[in-house]
Amino acid sequence: MNTNKQRTNYKYWVFVKTVCGKDIDLKKKECDPYCVLKMGTGQQYRTKVVMDSHQPKFDQVFRFGAITLKEKLLIQVNHFENFTRDPCIGKVQVDFSSLEQNVTHTKWYPLEGISKGEIQLQLYVHLTPKQRRSLVTHPILLQPKFQPQQFLQIKTQTLQQPKPQPKTQTQPQKQTIIKPQPKQEISQNTEIKKIENKIPLKTQTQTQTQTQTQTQKITEPKQITTIQKKPETQQNSQNKNPLTQKKSPIIQRQKPIYNSYTQLNNVKKSPISTRTPPKPIQRSQSQQPKPIPRTQINRPIKPKVNSSISPILTKRSLQTTTTTTTATTNSSIQKTNNSISPKLTKNTTTSKPITTTTSTQNSNLRSTNQKKTIFPKHLQPRIIDPNIQTKMELEYVYGYRGWEGRNNLHYTYNGNIVYIAASIGVVLNLQTNTQKFFLCHTDTILCMGIHPSGRFVVTGQDGDEPLICVWDVETCKLIDSLNVEHDGGVVYATFSIDGKKIITIGGDDDHTITLISLEENRIIDDIQGNENKSLCVDFDPNDPNRFVICGIRHIYFGNCQNGRLTLKEGELNKKSNDMFLSVMINYNGDVVTSNSKGEILIWDYLEMKIKKRFRAHVGPCVSLHNTQEGVFVSGGKDGKIKLFKSDDYTLIVTISSIVGGPIRAVDYKDGFVIVGTNKNEIWRANVRTNEAECLIFCHGEQIHGLACDPKKKLIVTGSDDRTIRSWDVLKRKFLRKKPVNGQPRSVVFSNNGAFIAVGLRDGEFIIFRASDFTQIANKKEITTGVETMSFSPDSHYLIILDGSGELHVYDSFLGFKKSKIINNVGTDVSAMDWSDSNKYVRICNLGVVSTYSIETGQVETGLEGKINWVTQKCVYAKSVKDATTIDINQSNHFIIGQNSGNIKYFNTLESEPEIYYGHSKKIIKVSFLQNSHLVSIGGEDKCILQWKLLN
Repeated sequence: MNTNKQRTNYKYWVFVKTVCGKDIDLKKKECDPYCVLKMGTGQQYRTKVVMDSHQPKFDQVFRFGAITLKEKLLIQVNHFENFTRDPCIGKVQVDFSSLEQNVTHTKWYPLEGISKGEIQLQLYVHLTPKQRRSLVTHPILLQPKFQPQQFLQIKTQTLQQPKPQPKTQTQPQKQTIIKPQPKQEISQNTEIKKIENKIPLKTQTQTQTQTQTQTQKITEPKQITTIQKKPETQQNSQNKNPLTQKKSPIIQRQKPIYNSYTQLNNVKKSPISTRTPPKPIQRSQSQQPKPIPRTQINRPIKPKVNSSISPILTKRSLQTTTTTTTATTNSSIQKTNNSISPKLTKNTTTSKPITTTTSTQNSNLRSTNQKKTIFPKHLQPRIIDPNIQTKMELEYVYGYRGWEGRNNLHYTYNGNIVYIAASIGVVLNLQTNTQKFFLCHTDTILCMGIHPSGRFVVTGQDGDEPLICVWDVETCKLIDSLNVEHDGGVVYATFSIDGKKIITIGGDDDHTITLISLEENRIIDDIQGNENKSLCVDFDPNDPNRFVICGIRHIYFGNCQNGRLTLKEGELNKKSNDMFLSVMINYNGDVVTSNSKGEILIWDYLEMKIKKRFRAHVGPCVSLHNTQEGVFVSGGKDGKIKLFKSDDYTLIVTISSIVGGPIRAVDYKDGFVIVGTNKNEIWRANVRTNEAECLIFCHGEQIHGLACDPKKKLIVTGSDDRTIRSWDVLKRKFLRKKPVNGQPRSVVFSNNGAFIAVGLRDGEFIIFRASDFTQIANKKEITTGVETMSFSPDSHYLIILDGSGELHVYDSFLGFKKSKIINNVGTDVSAMDWSDSNKYVRICNLGVVSTYSIETGQVETGLEGKINWVTQKCVYAKSVKDATTIDINQSNHFIIGQNSGNIKYFNTLESEPEIYYGHSKKIIKVSFLQNSHLVSIGGEDKCILQWKLLN
């Protein structure tokens, strides 16, 4: 779905789906229609071209921003022509003022300026996320569903004391960013000791154990939380007002099971990579502060996804039973704490669930909100069942998201490294050079943060209401997920030191800062950030409620106590143009930031002023990392790594052996620094010897060329970084690279595997010897660039498709002399087939298959069944019409790549395909490597994915 980037003052989002057209008449036999959609200024999109159709099917969704619903949408239907200006067929004006919001409307609109013809549209109008947050009286937002939390150990006990009447809570005032006065100190909350009431389950009364059913035994004494059911008269009075209605009974949740990390004692932990969290503030039950209500943020909790959780962070099921009580006694509710195996996740409850009553008004609103719509959708994480038999599995990823973002590469608790590539979370075992993958994201992953234990990570993706996912690096299983209203994606996310909270920064125009509670699985608070882009945030290692956030010409010292976000602006020179690229809070309490000038600045946390600054790098200093060994690490655009003392900030050592380009991320453990560069490579450097090795190689720019060796387990790729590179698939390693004088657009092996042809963007093609990349020949006779190339079965002919849709035929036996030009082939070619006689070539362009003669250069018809084709990539099937690339293996199984980044595997074209995920953008090429592997390349995600074929 296309989105518009200018979102500043929009009040409404208008989603328009161009479904299809009917009886579009151009007074010609041929009609190649497409639609141009315009609204306001700067909002213009166009659909795909549907060739040779008077009944076109577009099925494309576009989003427009509108200040008022009086704005009109103009849709113009044009006829596509290659070399002339496209004529207009008809126009449609769409009015949104009469449309009901949050409901999908399907309508036919007649085309103006044409005798007949209609176009079908599906329309959906709703408020922008900024406007939705202001609806504080919406009853749906005030009724969050209680769901079993995966981060909690929940237990209950019968109470005998009635719950006092709740006090009326006032609406909090609008939060503002407070500028500090000079010499102002932040007030600290006094610590209140918490009275722990630990009652073993074995000491409960005999009558309670007889009336309650338990599915699993609890052997350890646990902390008991208080539960009180409201009197019946109070419930009835509350049900009359849906805005104040709350669920009964009210359950107070416990702290996470990994709060003090006692559950992780059996896991090997590194003294360097893990932080020791501070002791939490303890309060008695009566002294617990009541959070200030932020009703506009209390969104409904989304249902959990059944998944296999590690034994350290096991999923809990909620099991409740009802007991018979009198009107003057309180009801008893027992919640059992169970570790659920994957086989038992579906059937764990053996008793009746807790039910609540809702008012008529509230139920009506809920039913209205649940009308079936085609968009927008709240994203759910993609869950792949490991028990399903598949044709292939992801084996290795060559790539890393280093060109954008920072601090997205980390050591795990057991010495492996975790990072992001495309829409995949990757865990690399440094000992065996094997990888494990987290595949639940549905779009490009933009950021990553690691838990203080080193066992869990949080990742945030791109999109309008994107997903953030918390997952386990040991099992690569999803633990929890949540949608956040960051229009433009999540650009940064990090854990608090106690692991209870996550703060995220949005890519929207408001640069929204969101506080998420992992105990409650919901957004506690979100506030508008600075008008300039915020880049990074870090929590205090000594206080889980304090954090610092910084970006372009701003730095804020924040606090998230009592469920509210408050920010105070640091003191900056008004004439300063500092761009703060990274931030960390030292163990001594100082705040350390780096800027675009290569300086490191030391801030006093209480006074929020700079007390020291010094030059560390030539050019921007992009990444900072804190350690518990009394040192911190910095990485800059100059490609150097520097270690400083944490107490007096003196330089210890400089590492200059990284040759992979500017630094984007650093992490330190056991005397080794891992480094992510903006060339999408990962390096490891030895601090003691100043030696470095590359762990993950990849291209630095978009990848467009892929060729598989017909004789060996090798592949060759070409990229806009002006290099071609070869890779060993069996050893999963990079072999060599060759610089070229241009940007490769296509790479192909000769059928005997001896030569490689590389076509460049400027129209030149080069022939290399495959064994050592020695150049043999080159030609530059094409002016519109090379798009696709293919050798004939006997390597006699090399055909090249250029950017204008012409096919050039070169004779390799005559020194690659041009012998023929075939016109009007098309530019969207997804597959080519050669005949066994080398005289005919078959080309699939936008699902239309045409046969051309190499000798005459003309289209040949009536040859079906008379030509033996060496391959069968070009097929007549609806299932491959949306394919960007097609390939077929020796078992006649088809594989296609799509614009969405999905890969479809067909046993036969009539069967249902298996869908595989990994790429986040358009797939440029898929190719079978003999009958053992499949290789795919994504253009914009700059990744090479290696798949292993099973059976």
